[in-house]
Amino acid sequence: MKVAILGAGPAGLSCALELKRNGITPTIFEKKSYVGEDYALPAASLRIFNPHYNNPIKYLKRRYNLNIYPKNKIEKITMKSPSKEIKVKGNLGYVLMRGMEKNSLENQIFSLLNIPVLFDRYGTIKDLKRVFDFIIVATGSCDIAKNMDVFDRDFNVYARSATILGNFDETHIKMWLNTEYAKNAFAFIMPLSKDHARLTLMVNNISHHELPFYWDRFIKTENIKYNIIEIRDLEHNLGSVYPLKKDNIYFVGDAAGLVDSFVGFGVIAAIESGFISARCILENLNYNNLMKPYLDNRKKLYEFRKSINTMDNNELDRLLMLLGTPLIKQFIYSNPFFKIQRVWKLAKLFNGINKI
Repeated sequence: MKVAILGAGPAGLSCALELKRNGITPTIFEKKSYVGEDYALPAASLRIFNPHYNNPIKYLKRRYNLNIYPKNKIEKITMKSPSKEIKVKGNLGYVLMRGMEKNSLENQIFSLLNIPVLFDRYGTIKDLKRVFDFIIVATGSCDIAKNMDVFDRDFNVYARSATILGNFDETHIKMWLNTEYAKNAFAFIMPLSKDHARLTLMVNNISHHELPFYWDRFIKTENIKYNIIEIRDLEHNLGSVYPLKKDNIYFVGDAAGLVDSFVGFGVIAAIESGFISARCILENLNYNNLMKPYLDNRKKLYEFRKSINTMDNNELDRLLMLLGTPLIKQFIYSNPFFKIQRVWKLAKLFNGINKI
């Protein structure tokens, strides 16, 4: 059995790990010359967004025998709209590092593999289909899905991410909601260490040349005083992919549209999709059926995205005022059984009323 994996990210490497454990050595193509992103990026995993489990680290160990180590726990989140600010505390989630560093998520999984990667190589689907029995698309981009006409875009953002210097609590994330500079997206600070952090602004439905204007407005409005030492701009096209398996091609991770369009989480789902795709190949299982819960989860979170897309700053203030009431905070953040997907019908009802 010959399996090609396009991309050495968390999804592709997880697929390779499961195949290797079962006697199949896949061929991994990576267009870069190394494993991991060229820019250290913290990826959050919040408990209230994890649909099937409370602790994703223990879940991955129990279900897939995968030991990964987070960068930090998330114990505090500050959310700020133009006139309101709320703070929540508790066992909220984890920060997982992406990048070239030894402790990055990609390199943690890669260290378990002990198989070569074809770096600086990018095989085309047409060429690979002639040689391989199965192709795993784990490129971190939906471009191949677009070309195969199985991608439906629902949210596009440009992001400017800066490395900043200061004194940071590594367990604390801060985010801002303001349509004046983020439109229907948001900005956030996520620490990398006690003295480094990522400051990121995401703005939807703009062109790249407009991004500096919104960035400057954000910096001035929020009176950001940190020392900025590096800036990167990225474009994110978020949407759904279906089917996730077409012929002998499997889409996993970001290439499968598993990043939700509400807050942009998806790293745990990416890892799972890698393991599930490998098991489908090994046991001749139906990948589209097994991935249905993850697609349903994404659809539910999209209802919240549609709600946020209709809100102005006054409504964002009212939303934070509601979320900041003691009873609601207790119900959401101190309740280990609460998942935001369970109240998605409220967002759907809100969206229906807005159409009237």
